[in-house]
Amino acid sequence: MKNRIFHNWKLKLTSVVCAVVLWMIIYSIADPAASKTLYNVPVTLVNTEAITDKNQVYEVLDDTDVVRRISLHSTRSVIDSLTDSDISVEADFSKMKLDGTIELKITSARHNDSITFKPSAEEMKVSVEDRKERYLTLSVNHIGEPKDGYIVGNSKTAQNRISVSGAKSVIESIDKAVAMVNITDTTADIVAYADIVLLDEAGKEIPRDKVDISMTNVSTTVEIYATKTVPVIYEMTGEAAEGYFATGEAEGRVTELEIAGKEAILAQITEILVAGEVLSAEGASETVIANINLDDYLPAGIFRVNQEESDQVEVMIPVVPIVEKEYKSLRMGQTQVVNVPEGYSVEHILKSAEMTVVVRGPEHLVEVLSPADITGTIDIAAWLEANERTELKDEETLSIKAVYDIAEYIEVVDSTPIELIAKKSED
Repeated sequence: MKNRIFHNWKLKLTSVVCAVVLWMIIYSIADPAASKTLYNVPVTLVNTEAITDKNQVYEVLDDTDVVRRISLHSTRSVIDSLTDSDISVEADFSKMKLDGTIELKITSARHNDSITFKPSAEEMKVSVEDRKERYLTLSVNHIGEPKDGYIVGNSKTAQNRISVSGAKSVIESIDKAVAMVNITDTTADIVAYADIVLLDEAGKEIPRDKVDISMTNVSTTVEIYATKTVPVIYEMTGEAAEGYFATGEAEGRVTELEIAGKEAILAQITEILVAGEVLSAEGASETVIANINLDDYLPAGIFRVNQEESDQVEVMIPVVPIVEKEYKSLRMGQTQVVNVPEGYSVEHILKSAEMTVVVRGPEHLVEVLSPADITGTIDIAAWLEANERTELKDEETLSIKAVYDIAEYIEVVDSTPIELIAKKSED
């Protein structure tokens, strides 16, 4: 029997080898090797509590939570049976290495053991930081400008405090939280929900996906006011000390003011009046200087447009001494005779004679008074009445002081009498 088994054994072995090779060839032809490539396969993050339970946060770096390319190698029948959803990639945070990398595990829901995976990347890079929470006060930022002739007034949010949390370095880089409101070409108040934006010190927006925020938008009100420019009037009160004169003209650095408010209120305002005891010259013997706050004189609901300028204004009330001055060598022609009774003529006896006038008034007015400005009137009818007479006499000589009307606040305290002669008309 043994001899029969090993009889022609080389031939038999050759037959077996040929059969195996033939089977493999047939199998290969029937189900050949094949491959398939998947692109941009997302990585599933598992056991992230290994980080979060330590009050830490993580951030995937360099977009390594997506595998750009995975090649699958197997037989044609296996490859053809696979769908994209069969392939999964996991990163297990409980197996993160000290250098912040996590080895990617690629599996297939079917035929996993018969598939060879060749990914473009085998690790995911992760940054881990302590978690931090902060509370921020909300402010309002405006996008654009209102229509010409309007400005932004008060802005407020329905809730003015929010909480943010995330990686310590990100949270500490936040400078402020703002509600962004578009006010371009507006003429009326705005009430709207505004997106909340986090900004660093340079004004650059911090990506929302890096921070957990307690609210993403908030109800916001922005007041819009009309503007108007009106004069500022300074009104003096009181009398200066005896022998002194307050000019009555308070002089303030600000002569007009741009104000803002609701249009209905603004339409009723034509000027800003500064008056009262603050601008009193009562008993003063020198120039009065007062510092006033313009805001105190604005009607309710009205405010200055340029809040950066000081609201303090220096106002001066000039107070000057009252002086007397004598003017000599005035000509007779500077007086006029009026109200001569019917039937008479009255003439200057000496047409070339000179006269003297003494005036009294505020120094600054007297100093600029010219002799040519001094003109007078001789009223014959008034002279007769003052002397209880009804008529003139022929060839009568009259000595009358003229009445001078020079300028406001200047009075004539003395003057040379004018010599006149009255003549009865021949008619």
